[in-house]
Amino acid sequence: MKRCARAENTEQCFRWYSLNPRSIHLRGILGGVLLVALLLSMSEKHIWRWDWQHGVHAWMNCHAVTAADGRQLEAWRWVEGREIRLYVPTTMSAYRAERIADGMRRLVRELQLSIAVTVLPITPRVSAALQCNTATVQGQPSINFDRFCRTLIATRDGHYAEMVIAPATLDGSADTLGEAYFSYGVAVMDARSASGFLARHETGHLLGYHLHDNWPFAVVGYSNPKEWAAALRGHQADPPLMLPSLEGSHLSPRSRDALVSFWHSLERRTGESYFAAN
Repeated sequence: MKRCARAENTEQCFRWYSLNPRSIHLRGILGGVLLVALLLSMSEKHIWRWDWQHGVHAWMNCHAVTAADGRQLEAWRWVEGREIRLYVPTTMSAYRAERIADGMRRLVRELQLSIAVTVLPITPRVSAALQCNTATVQGQPSINFDRFCRTLIATRDGHYAEMVIAPATLDGSADTLGEAYFSYGVAVMDARSASGFLARHETGHLLGYHLHDNWPFAVVGYSNPKEWAAALRGHQADPPLMLPSLEGSHLSPRSRDALVSFWHSLERRTGESYFAAN
């Protein structure tokens, strides 16, 4: 990129990164400031926490979303009901359903949140939403997760989140075992792979951690996820829960800090308390 000043028949050019006043513009300065702020939000412990309370991450979770009927809804206000409803197919045993629900409850307890997990059979409303957003992809039934979310929030009759165990893949990929959006208060797990571990992982996303611990690669003040992966290979430690492909059982310090900071921000937004009393 060059910024050029013409004088008579001579072209004099200045690089955008030079200190020549002719090459410095307000738009470039503001862009640089925003870039630095973005990088800092991903790379330093105290700013990381602040960003989940006041910055980009908090904004991304709490924006209005569009329902299937075109309405703009603050579906994230499911938090005010302090409940996650786990819908299970009638073909699933009660024992397996409780194991999955217990995985979700363990994560809620780890964060010390006052949120109930209720196990219910798939209702006609949820079944209809699954049916109208499922198509055959490469010979397999596949749920369009975005459309499914928009359908559910259009017919939701209260403040609660919904985790659905569905007999189909998601978005046409056999590798996608589950998806969750805090902003919709909706999560789905493939019934063939649903487990307590997968339920904890997707609950982490449902509660607002919209990243995986391998991105950004490092935040100063926390251990690097690569160290955890190396420890796993050496059978020395349990990896973080929010890595995309490793079966961990607990939140990493940075994902726990992110979620705790975020839920404190929700308390300020709603004027409600979501942490269990000690």
